[in-house]
Amino acid sequence: MDEIRRQLLSGLVTLGAAGPAANILGALDNLRTFVDDRLGSSQLSEWEELAWEYALIVRERVDIVTDLSQDLLALQRLTLGAPAHEVRAWDAVNARMAMLLAFALGNVGNERESRQWWASARRAAARVDEPELLGAINAIEAVQALYEQRPLPLVSTRIDAALHAVQDRPCRAAASAYGARAHVLALLGDRAGAETALAQQARVFEQLPADVTQDRTSVYGWPVERMQHTRSLVYTLLGHQAAPAAQEEALAAYPGASGSAAHARQTAQIRLHQAITVIRRGAISDGIEQAQDVLTALPPGRTRYLRHLAGTVLDAVPAVERTRPPAMEYRAYLQLPPSERA
Repeated sequence: MDEIRRQLLSGLVTLGAAGPAANILGALDNLRTFVDDRLGSSQLSEWEELAWEYALIVRERVDIVTDLSQDLLALQRLTLGAPAHEVRAWDAVNARMAMLLAFALGNVGNERESRQWWASARRAAARVDEPELLGAINAIEAVQALYEQRPLPLVSTRIDAALHAVQDRPCRAAASAYGARAHVLALLGDRAGAETALAQQARVFEQLPADVTQDRTSVYGWPVERMQHTRSLVYTLLGHQAAPAAQEEALAAYPGASGSAAHARQTAQIRLHQAITVIRRGAISDGIEQAQDVLTALPPGRTRYLRHLAGTVLDAVPAVERTRPPAMEYRAYLQLPPSERA
């Protein structure tokens, strides 16, 4: 208590002139911990709510890693001191927060750290024996790993683990896993297999509960636009004749979401699908111009998903065209060295 008093008095000297300094913020945090310990009541419901709140905003914000990691650190003290009847619930919160941190790190391009946190999240979910949470962790990692160009056999392992965890129950994890499988098969050129996986995803979607299909904000939701987005991507990668129609259907699934930065980035991804199709049909300059216009119109904070698709646009350009001005200018716009994606 005396140490906290000294920290507070030291910090208050500069508080009025310069705003909250690091020492006052640290002292306030120590004071809050001291007060909470003396209160002696469980904070479980508050942390369950915090994990839910992070799930709502982790796709929206690309600057959330610091806040999320600090809260995850604070959570460890509470988890270690939890009463026996609350241990499993605290461990579930821990698993969700670890998953969200893994997702956030990957979203901003910290791939090495993200991989490590995905492993921690899987172990945490296995410990609490929540099959749908374990399935979601594996499925979401599989999707993110595809955009990070991690090895396809590893991605398939995560997909299989997700489906094994949920035992074919209709849930968000199964819908996402079948979408990831369709994506993998499209990359391998297996059109029939990719279409089968899309059909399996649609079958799961039809059985999802309303609270999942109507959740357009959190990482746990699976609204119709996510299914249409997957179809747009898979048909684009396959060069499917139905790709333009799938792209338009995916864009049409997003009305009313124009105020969301996350949805703006997602619709931008679909417009990049369109640019890839335009290029593959021979209008190379038009497709490149469309892609650059899409990226330029976005607010700051490109995610790993956008950066990957922006590069995929360049991949769609025939090799003979990549040294000509439109492709070279686009490469410079992306700030890629000539040796990459050549």
